[in-house]
Amino acid sequence: MKTRFGFVPLRLLVLVAWGALAIILTTQSDRLPLVHLMTSTIGSTEFGDALGHAGLFGVLTFAVYMALAICLKREWALPLTMGIVLALGGLTELSQFGVWHRAPSISDLLANSLGVFIVGFTMSYLSMLRSRHLS
Repeated sequence: MKTRFGFVPLRLLVLVAWGALAIILTTQSDRLPLVHLMTSTIGSTEFGDALGHAGLFGVLTFAVYMALAICLKREWALPLTMGIVLALGGLTELSQFGVWHRAPSISDLLANSLGVFIVGFTMSYLSMLRSRHLS
C-alpha cells in the first residue's frame, strides 16, 4: 500500500500517544502529577488555559488526519477528522462532571474547537495550494 505522508507505524504511534495525552489532561483530576504540572504552568490563566486546549486539540486534529489519510482520500479524511476530534472534545468536557476539582467549561469547549478549526482550515488551504500548484 502506497502512503502519501510517510511512515505508517510512526503516524499511528503519534496518534495513540497524543490522543492518550489529550484524554488524560482533559479528564483527570489535578491530583495526577502531569495534570497538576500543566494546569499550574500553562493553565494558570484563562488565556493560557485556552491556548493549551487549542494547541492540544489542534495537534490531535493533525495526528488523526495524518492517520486517516493513510486509507482515505484527503477530501474525506479532513471532515471526518474534524468531526471525530470535535466529538472527543465535547465528550472530554462532559466527562469532567464526574471528576474531582474539575468542571466542564464552555470556554474550554470553544478553545478545543478553535484548535480543530485552525488546523482543519490550514490543512484545507495547503491542500488547495498543492492542487493548484500541480495543475
